[in-house]
Amino acid sequence: MTARDEQNDAFTGAARDDRATSFDDRYMRMAMRFDTGAARYRWSNQHLFVARGRLSGSNAIEYEVYLVT
Repeated sequence: MTARDEQNDAFTGAARDDRATSFDDRYMRMAMRFDTGAARYRWSNQHLFVARGRLSGSNAIEYEVYLVT
């Protein structure tokens, strides 16, 4: 997984106060590729996924993942 993360005042304040951020409060983007031998998920080996993340509470990150190809 390749990730890029830029913190700003909205993120650092939310992290300090233990509250959630919106997806636009922080630039957190990932590119994901999977490598699985499980027959059920083998289709995911042939695709690229991108995601964005946000704080969703105490020590938790929520991701929205999108299939690209």
